[in-house]
Amino acid sequence: MEVKAVGGKTKKRKSKDTPSACSKTYSGAWQPFAQKLALALETLIEDQYLVISRKGTNEFVQFAAEGSWGLRMESTSNHYRLPDAQLNDEQTKALVGMGWQLPTHDQDADDLNPDGSANFYRDCARPLDFSELAAIAVATFTGVMSIAHPSRLEYEAFDRDGEAIAMPDLGLKRHIELDPAKDLPERLLAAIREATGLDGLTFDTDKDIGGITFGSAVTFVRLLTEKPYMRMYSVVANDIDESYALLKTINELNADHGFIHLFHRDGAVMACSDVLVIPLISSSVAHSLANFCQVADEFANVLNAEFGTQGMFVDQQPAQLAH
Repeated sequence: MEVKAVGGKTKKRKSKDTPSACSKTYSGAWQPFAQKLALALETLIEDQYLVISRKGTNEFVQFAAEGSWGLRMESTSNHYRLPDAQLNDEQTKALVGMGWQLPTHDQDADDLNPDGSANFYRDCARPLDFSELAAIAVATFTGVMSIAHPSRLEYEAFDRDGEAIAMPDLGLKRHIELDPAKDLPERLLAAIREATGLDGLTFDTDKDIGGITFGSAVTFVRLLTEKPYMRMYSVVANDIDESYALLKTINELNADHGFIHLFHRDGAVMACSDVLVIPLISSSVAHSLANFCQVADEFANVLNAEFGTQGMFVDQQPAQLAH
C-alpha cells in the first residue's frame, strides 16, 4: 500500500457532480456510514492518515491530511491488485467519472511524478466538504468495488510516525497487523482446509500440511515464515536415475510452467513453487494451490508416460479443489 502526502491543488468539485452515496448502494447501512466517515475525516490533522479497505485485501480508499494543502485521497490501482482482482475498463471509467485521477506511474518507476501517484488519486483543496469526500468513497466502495455492506470493511488510522489512531465512531473493525510467526500458520491451514474440503488436514512433524491427493500427484505445503511464503511441493516421479532424456524433459516442462519448477534429487523428480502469503487471502491461496496440484498431476502423467515412473502416494482422501 502506498501512502503519499504530496501537496497539490485542484478545483473543488461542485456538489451537483458529486456521486450520491445512495446511487449505487446495496444496503441502507451505507448512508449512516457515510455520515460517520465525514465526521471522522473532519478530525484528521496534518500528517494523519485513514485507510479503509475491504477486509483481507489491498483494495482501499485512503485519506492523507495535508494541512493547508487540503487532503489527498487514493484508491488502489491495478499496480497493487492481485491478478484476479484487476479493474476493468468500465470500472476505470467509473472512477474517472467520480473525479479520480488516473495513476501517473507504476510502483517501480525511476522517475516518479511528485504530484501524481501509482494509485488513483484526488487532491482536494480547502475548504473541504467532508460529506462530499465521504460520498465519493462510498460510491467507490459500492459502484466500483461492489462491496455490499460496510461490515465488509476495516480501517487503519495512524500518524507520520506510525502511531495508531483509534476511530471507534466509524463503526468498523480496526485492522491489526498480525505476527506471521504466531498467526499465519493457523490462518494458512484454515485456508487450505477450506480450499480442499479436507477438514482433517494438519501440520505434521516436519511442519508440513498434506498430503493433498489430486489425480496422480500428492502435494504438501510448508510455511516459510521468514519470507513469508507457502512452499508447495510434490514428488511427481520416484525411482528414476538422472539421464540426458530426463533432464531434457524437465527443462522443457520448466520452460512451459514458469511459476513451478521441476528438479531431480536422490532418484526422485519434485515439483516446487513458492507463493507469497502476506497478505493472506483465502481465495488466492485456493487459486495457487489448485493451479499447482493440477500442474503437478500433469507432470506426473508426462513422466510416467515417458519413463514408466510413479509419484509418491499417501493414504489420503483426494482434495475437492475447484478445477
